[in-house]
Amino acid sequence: MNQTLRFWNFSVRLYDRVGVADACLALQSQHGLDVNLLLYCCWIGTSRGELRDAEFTAAVEFAETWSVNVARQLREARTWMKATGCESGYVPQAECMAVRADVKAAELAAERLQQLGLESLSQPAAEKPLSADEQLSATLNNLNLYFTHKRLDRAKISISNLATVVINAIPESDYDTITRLLTAAS
Repeated sequence: MNQTLRFWNFSVRLYDRVGVADACLALQSQHGLDVNLLLYCCWIGTSRGELRDAEFTAAVEFAETWSVNVARQLREARTWMKATGCESGYVPQAECMAVRADVKAAELAAERLQQLGLESLSQPAAEKPLSADEQLSATLNNLNLYFTHKRLDRAKISISNLATVVINAIPESDYDTITRLLTAAS
């Protein structure tokens, strides 16, 4: 496996931008979206273009299996420990929070591995850089492919959260155009 970390580096930069983490987590909690697949749709759209059907199918099968069996288990354990487990009074709170920090680190490592797996399934980058319009079109098509797979009612998806992610993935684009295109697609 070629461990170039291009997708991981893209995701870390994007996730660190103002509002992106909150937007991604809101889309995850409100619609059951896998943040890594959401970011993958953006990364492919900005660097490679539109996802091919076989590539998308392989990515979804891998990501959903990994998420259910690894990432989600760690996230649920970390969340439970914070909300209940460490507050129960049955275990020393400081030690419990230290274990929770280890679980959080394992969760991040699992997310990184999931992204490495997704990157290994992707087609090579475009021969020439895509224009902002090409990136926007491909990214929105990739996201629509994902939403269709999830059987989401596009009219119920938060346009502002999606626009926050997309504008930060494609800063050469403009927010009004993105929101107009997202609204038209729903």
